[in-house]
Amino acid sequence: MLFNSFHFLLFFPLVLILYYVSHYKWRWIILLVASYYFYMNWNPYYLGLIVLSTSIDYLAALKIRGAEHQESRKLWLLLSIATNLGILFTFKYFNFFIDSAEQALSLVGIYVRPIYLELILPVGISFYTFQTMSYTIDVYKRVMEPEKHFGYFALYVAFFPQLVAGPIERAKDLLPQFKRKATLTMDDIYIGLNRIAYGFFKKVVIADRLSFYVGNVFSDIEHASFITILIGAFFFLIQVYCDFSGYSDIAFGTAMLLGIKLTLNFQKPFIATSLTEYWRRWHVSLTNWVRDYIYIPLGGNRVTTVRWYFNIIFAFTIMGLWHGANWTYIVWGLMHGVCLVAENVIKPQLLNIPLVLKRAIGWFLVMLIFTVSMIFFRAENIIDASIAISKVFTFTGECSFKVIKAGINPNDFYFNCVTIIFLGLSYLLPKSFKFKYNLLFLVCTSIIILIAGTYEKIEFVYFQF
Repeated sequence: MLFNSFHFLLFFPLVLILYYVSHYKWRWIILLVASYYFYMNWNPYYLGLIVLSTSIDYLAALKIRGAEHQESRKLWLLLSIATNLGILFTFKYFNFFIDSAEQALSLVGIYVRPIYLELILPVGISFYTFQTMSYTIDVYKRVMEPEKHFGYFALYVAFFPQLVAGPIERAKDLLPQFKRKATLTMDDIYIGLNRIAYGFFKKVVIADRLSFYVGNVFSDIEHASFITILIGAFFFLIQVYCDFSGYSDIAFGTAMLLGIKLTLNFQKPFIATSLTEYWRRWHVSLTNWVRDYIYIPLGGNRVTTVRWYFNIIFAFTIMGLWHGANWTYIVWGLMHGVCLVAENVIKPQLLNIPLVLKRAIGWFLVMLIFTVSMIFFRAENIIDASIAISKVFTFTGECSFKVIKAGINPNDFYFNCVTIIFLGLSYLLPKSFKFKYNLLFLVCTSIIILIAGTYEKIEFVYFQF
């Protein structure tokens, strides 16, 4: 991991002490140095990419604001967007597009020898790229004034709690918080510590343990039965949720202890009774980014019906591509776009169904669609995904417990099931119990982590994006 749990426990308290003993006008320096140090622990050389994006977007925003002619404003905006997308394309998508083009040409009898780039994908590049792009676009749209202080802007881009896996913050929300005098209240302390503990619980007790089962299933798709694949896909859905929302909780709690409030990236998505509602609760910062900077500029729903449906499918396809350079992610996004269109087509026909029944059916379909879509999200390639989908819809393979447990210890399989049930029950607990003035929740969560957590170095899933 970029920072393992024990490293974090040593790193963050030191930052916290230095932060609060410093004058509030100089605290940005403490946070910026800590953020750059945090990222350099992964790869010190790739820090230059963040500094490059920061410098170009900082300059571009100032030039956009000061330009007298619209053409100049557009040119500086295009420079910012081209730089950010160019870096992202080079490191994340170049080899994918070269490989796809080579395969497409081979289908028509043209054979070429592709050239690949031997580059390591920078951690969190998709997150901070979208974050910096939103800043220059907002300045161009006159939603906000450009930040004149380079240090504050650099901190906005590299703020360590959310640098490598979000949430994707907007400058107008985060930048002002760096400038005010933060005071630490007891409410902040309890909320922050309980969020961090709850995040680590979801990560090391639930997500990391589920990863062993999921890994066994998807590493041997050809010999897996349909029921094993479905369980593996459902476990992966819970793994991704606990892993990613766990990171978001840690980021939120860490920032809270610094007197800074981040976006809540997950808002109980598993209670959603429609796909539309689910996407308002799941990875909120990315959904809102795609809505504001892709879907609405395309016309949103204020266009013809056919164009509206295209806008939905296109936006979700881009969202799929954002996740990774693989056709599996594109199909995953395309699938959700098509299902959302289908939901909007069918919705008017369900007006006469009793509300309780409609919600129950809606909840079941949402969980089914997301579970099946996770096959594409997790599969190594489109061929494995196709084999898995074929087995699921043809009910291929035996259903004995030996097959279902997918090579893990039966006790571990039962433990995974229990933790998922426990996660569902935690949804019923009010926020005031989990995150406010509740020392009991903090102590109990910490004890469970120490007893039941797994401490193998398993990366957060979204670090690869």
